[in-house]
Amino acid sequence: MSALDLGTALINITVGKLKGTGTWVVLDDHSLIYAEFPTLREARAGARAAASELRREGFHFVCIDDLWEER
Repeated sequence: MSALDLGTALINITVGKLKGTGTWVVLDDHSLIYAEFPTLREARAGARAAASELRREGFHFVCIDDLWEER
């Protein structure tokens, strides 16, 4: 059984912007999550919802990397 199966792996959720499209995406480093959003605000909300869902499923070590600043 892998650490991911046990729910002990660190899962990093990233909020990013697709180059040239203006589409915001939320994804993670274990290919559990991928979603597209039209705005940064919606993407951040989606990332928080995804983190909550993963925690409910037993993944206790979930963090969100949001490197974007509002201007």
